[in-house]
This record gives sequence, C-alpha cells and structure tokens, in this order.
Amino acid sequence: MAVYPMFTEALPTSVCNDLDRCNRQLIWGEEDGTSKFHLIAWEQMTLPRKLGGAGIRPTRLANQALLAKGGWKLVSNDQSIWARVLRDKYARSREGRAVLQKQKGSSMAWRSFTSAINVLKKGYVIKVTNGRKTNFWHDPWVSQVPLIDLATEEISESRQARMVADLWDPDSGWKLSEFQDSLPQHIINNIRSVWVDPLAAEDDHGI
Repeated sequence: MAVYPMFTEALPTSVCNDLDRCNRQLIWGEEDGTSKFHLIAWEQMTLPRKLGGAGIRPTRLANQALLAKGGWKLVSNDQSIWARVLRDKYARSREGRAVLQKQKGSSMAWRSFTSAINVLKKGYVIKVTNGRKTNFWHDPWVSQVPLIDLATEEISESRQARMVADLWDPDSGWKLSEFQDSLPQHIINNIRSVWVDPLAAEDDHGI
C-alpha cells in the first residue's frame, strides 16, 4: 500500500525508516519487540541479487525511483492528463530537463517530482534531430555530461549560447573549426557520428 503514494510524494525520512523497520522485522522474524539473531546485515540484504544481496529496495531509494519515473513523463512531454495539467501550471514555457524546476508555492506533487531531478540527470540524454532546441554546450546530447564540463579551455558566453544547429552546415556537416580545439578527441569523434537534419519537422527530444 505504501507504494501508491510513493509515485507522487517524497515520503519523510521518518516514514521511510519505519517502513524499512517493518521489512526487517518481517524478514528476520522479530515478534513483540523480541530481536532474533541476524545472519546477514541489512546493507547486504539491500544489494542487487547479482551482487550477492536479496534485492530488497530501501524505501528512500524506491521512492526516488518512482518519483523519477513520474518526472520522466513530465520532461518527455507525455500527453497523459495529469502530466499536461502539471506542465501547463508550472512549466508552460520550458522544455526538457528545464521543466522540473522548483517553484515557490507549488503543490506537494510538483515539489516531489523536482526532488528527483538528480536521478533523472544520471540517465537523461537528448536525441538530436534538427538541433534547433538543443544547446551545444549545456545540454546533454553527446553524453550524459554537458560539453561545457568537458571543455579543455574557457568558452566565451557568446559561444555558450550556440545551439547544435548553429554548428552544422547542411552542405558540409559539422563546423569542426568552431569547437575541435576545445574538446577531447574522443568527444569530437562522438560528435562526428551524430547527423543533424535542419529540415526535420521533429524536434530534439529526451531519451
């Protein structure tokens, strides 16, 4: 039953601890406050099975994972009614990861979804199509790390404002002279493997 509110609410730490305590009591057979000998540490029980654990999810991590799932629907422009209502109310003019920004006076659900943004960042990458809505330096499109964090030299503000489409020539491809001296070679190779279609009707989107 506790799983249902975990989809839309960040549970207090005390509640998460109580739920974990209930799990431990069930597994180890504690009754009426009488503790039994624990053959395996709780930390070992919560490890994935492939790492020798029992795969039991700590409540706090499970809560964050479920909130991240809801957050993904918001940033990926899911068309379900609840996602559309929340986006229209709190993020009408934003797209992608920028959708999930904390706002003063927002609902419990919105505050809970924004609390899981760091989980989303670990796996969020933009698939480039026409390149018009993806910032070359600040959005994660070649890797999960923005290129500005991988730059080998300081990038001016004017360069930081450039979109992916700005650095693509429809006739010759990437304008390598604009960035090849500012990034590691393996990143340059990754960029060269991406194809941009400036005429594509489909906008860039998260995957």
